[in-house]
Amino acid sequence: MYLCVPTLLIAVPLFERTTGNGQEIVDRDNSAVIFHWNGLSVIADHSYQSNFSNLNKVKPNRTRAYIYKSKLETILCDDSQIGHILLSENGNRLVDQNFNLVHTVFTDGYCIYTCRTRSAQNVIDVRLTHWKIL
Repeated sequence: MYLCVPTLLIAVPLFERTTGNGQEIVDRDNSAVIFHWNGLSVIADHSYQSNFSNLNKVKPNRTRAYIYKSKLETILCDDSQIGHILLSENGNRLVDQNFNLVHTVFTDGYCIYTCRTRSAQNVIDVRLTHWKIL
């Protein structure tokens, strides 16, 4: 699989997470992790790799991307916000700007995110974007 966001200069192979949290995938150069969470597909990479820092420039309802898998999917960003990863010994949680679990806010399509900064001991701020399938 492959993600391409031409206007943001993002082009990166996607690798399925099969075990763990996918950290070993995002730590590799030229790779992003994809996993599925209650009907939502989640894609992540470091902000310093694959131009993922450009997610800060996304324009909701204007920026398109393409997922190449068995067929080409065109997706359109319909939300961009600062979300969070809540770190815990019992497992990390990806939440939106209001601290709602992402898969309860966005129930389908794609969520693409990248880490920004650590805002508290157990909180990492992320650029969180949601994309609907066209």
